[in-house]
Amino acid sequence: MVYYIGRYKGIEKKEYNIEVVTPMFLGGAEINKAELRVPSIKGMLRFWWRATCGIEDIEELYEKESELFGNTDIKSNVCLDITDCNLKISKSIFSGKKYIAICKGRKLPPLDVLHYLAYGTLNKKGQGNIVHKEYIDVGSSFKLVLKCRKDIFGEVEKSLAYLINFGGLGAKSRNGFGSMYCEEVQQINKPLKSGNLKNYTSFSQYSRLIQFNPEQTWQDALSNVGLVYREGRLSLEKKHNFEKRGLVAKPIEAKGENVPDYIKDNRHAKVLFLHVRKLKNGNYQGQILFLPYNFKSFNDTSESFHLFSETLNRLCKKIEKKSGGNKWV
Repeated sequence: MVYYIGRYKGIEKKEYNIEVVTPMFLGGAEINKAELRVPSIKGMLRFWWRATCGIEDIEELYEKESELFGNTDIKSNVCLDITDCNLKISKSIFSGKKYIAICKGRKLPPLDVLHYLAYGTLNKKGQGNIVHKEYIDVGSSFKLVLKCRKDIFGEVEKSLAYLINFGGLGAKSRNGFGSMYCEEVQQINKPLKSGNLKNYTSFSQYSRLIQFNPEQTWQDALSNVGLVYREGRLSLEKKHNFEKRGLVAKPIEAKGENVPDYIKDNRHAKVLFLHVRKLKNGNYQGQILFLPYNFKSFNDTSESFHLFSETLNRLCKKIEKKSGGNKWV
């Protein structure tokens, strides 16, 4: 239920009841301590506003974003507050579906795909993993209060809807962690598909979304997505090669491997957003959103838009083939 708290002096204010759907690795000054903070949420609202605004010119984009969310010289016109927090903090290890990996010609013991997706938040201990970074556990809840001018409220609320439907908060959010559920925002089942490819992460005519079959637990839903993503990524090239995987995201770290400098030292964000959506019937649905953009490194001789397009199309076809009969839209 949406509560209209106040409409005065051109200001609109609403409250949103939000539930944590997958472990949320969100912190503050102490990097390994879990903390829910307004700046983290506002930062992601900015991100999804940029992704949906359709502005191609970077200077125009910055000017409009600053008008809404502020900058070092301009105060933000968007006010957020967090209330009614019921947060469960945990360092318990979570488990998902397993896969088999081969190292130096021998099979390793079954590995957990959720640990693969959460790489960087776990430490190896003995034959297993332990969580070294606290997280806000599944089932935690809080109320987000949004207040801003009526003439911009729709834009900001749209950003919140895209954050809830496709994104998450905290580390590993593009790998499906930090997903949320909120009844008060619009459910979006088709991506925006208009406009040219931009120089930053944004919806365009090349955007795609694929949704997997619903599961009874978030672990199974995220495992299904993770297994398909991992298999698709590794299928792009032979083992010990990283050029095409580097087009999906970089840097790539691999112990004992000769990773090219332009992949090891440079950076660009992953163009695939893994996500778990909680459905109204209580089930969970994994999905992958494809948001390509023009990398600056396309100007280098080692990378090109043609190779990028060919590689990502191949990856998307592999994901669709392994998705249980589901199709990209």
